Amino acid sequence: MTEKTCAQRETLAIAGFALDGKKWDGLYLGRRKGMDLIYAGKVDHGFDTASAKGLQARLKPLIRETQPYSKKIAHRGIWSSLRCSLK
Repeated sequence: MTEKTCAQRETLAIAGFALDGKKWDGLYLGRRKGMDLIYAGKVDHGFDTASAKGLQARLKPLIRETQPYSKKIAHRGIWSSLRCSLK
C-alpha cells in the first residue's frame, strides 16, 4: 500500500462543533455554493486538549439555535459560523 499526503488547501466555514458528553469531538465544516452553505465534513482528528479548549472558547459566543446548512444534516452539533483554512 502506498500513502500519499494531500497537498490541497481550501477555506471552509466552521458550521459548528461536536461534544461527546463534555469531551471535544470535532468541527463541522461547510462549503459555500452561491448563497448556500453545503455540508463538507467533520474534522475530528489533530486536536490536543489545549487547542480543543481554545476553539470551543472562540466558538461559544457564536453559538446559534439552528444549523447554518441550506439542507439539514442528521448530525447533532453546537452550531456557529466562522471561517477556517484547511490543508
